[in-house]
Amino acid sequence: MIYNYLILIFEIFLASLANILLKKGSLVLSSILIAPKNIKDAIDIALAMFKNVYILSGLVAFGVAFFLWVWLLSKIQLNIFYPIALSTQIILIAVISRSLFKEPLTVIQILGILIIITGVLLLAKTS
Repeated sequence: MIYNYLILIFEIFLASLANILLKKGSLVLSSILIAPKNIKDAIDIALAMFKNVYILSGLVAFGVAFFLWVWLLSKIQLNIFYPIALSTQIILIAVISRSLFKEPLTVIQILGILIIITGVLLLAKTS
């Protein structure tokens, strides 16, 4: 059982990392990420995305997280697993985005994070 929760922690960190990598990749490509005017523009944007190391790394991280997610679905109750995984990712991404991308974190958002932490602890206690 503890093994499943260690895999869950790894999956949470991997999925969070994937989002952070995709954000970094989108910032690197922000000058070309505009609405394409024609099919050639769309292809150029897609090719630029697939050449970006951050976006590729994010896709790989999401791919591995996906396989762990499916495996975990067979091991842990969905009504426990899903809220814990997603809410923990929300917290990690909010904190990491604040430090890496200088995104704002308001008092209301911090209060929301504290409420999420309380909910996660209550869910974890019932499993």
